[in-house]
Amino acid sequence: MHQSVLFSKTKWLLLLSCIATSSITAAVNIGGILEQSGKPGSIVRTTGEELTAQIDTGIQSYDNVETENGRLKIKFVDETQVSLTEHTYMEINEYVYDPDPNKSKMALNFVQGTARFATGGLGLVAKENITIQTPTATIGIRGTDFTTTVDELGRSLVILLPETECTIDGDCSPSGAITVTNEGGTVSLTEAYQATMVSSFDKIPTQPVTLDNINLNMIDNMFIVAPPQEIKEVVEEESKSSDSSTSFLDFNELSLNDSNSFPSTTTRIPSFTWFNLNHP
Repeated sequence: MHQSVLFSKTKWLLLLSCIATSSITAAVNIGGILEQSGKPGSIVRTTGEELTAQIDTGIQSYDNVETENGRLKIKFVDETQVSLTEHTYMEINEYVYDPDPNKSKMALNFVQGTARFATGGLGLVAKENITIQTPTATIGIRGTDFTTTVDELGRSLVILLPETECTIDGDCSPSGAITVTNEGGTVSLTEAYQATMVSSFDKIPTQPVTLDNINLNMIDNMFIVAPPQEIKEVVEEESKSSDSSTSFLDFNELSLNDSNSFPSTTTRIPSFTWFNLNHP
């Protein structure tokens, strides 16, 4: 009888342990696919499970999201939205939601492609706890809407968007401000349609330039195969001043077989051409 009681207690403790463990490790959706167009992309879990990225598919922490010939818009529980264009790869490094916004965290890694990031208006995640990483820079958020395009070599184009469409006179307010930082230094984008380009993690981002003749409708729908002219000019000017032997924009002359050209943080190098600022 004594042995039977001990055995029952042991089984009960094991059961409680299993329940507690499963509760801790149970995957919780932190958002889902809000919009999808074109060929569905894929979501890869830490378990190795691969899901088709379709509307209402749940998103979890540490998911890797990849589009192919299609686009996705992801909405997180704090109302933050991330839109991914064709041939874009994003890693969700961390997402922690807590009733206390100061304890909530978000960390995303844009590995390649074009993504538009718009923070949620509910303030459920403190802006200082949001980190956006590209292979060549870290983007700090202060309540904003911006896009980033990352090319095959990890080079990043970052553009701050306005809060609302500009008036006919060109007046518009930025949606906030962002900092773009790497080992070379930091630049801040504080005006609507300000942009910076980052060529490597140890070279400071270019000085901000404001893009002309562009609007949100163009951003939502335009596809281009090269950075804006203003960016070309500032890159060329800074390249000349630093006596650079290779232009940052000479994509066709760069050898993809040169391993030294690839940032160490870039994990996937699929075929890519510059997609700029698309928003499903």
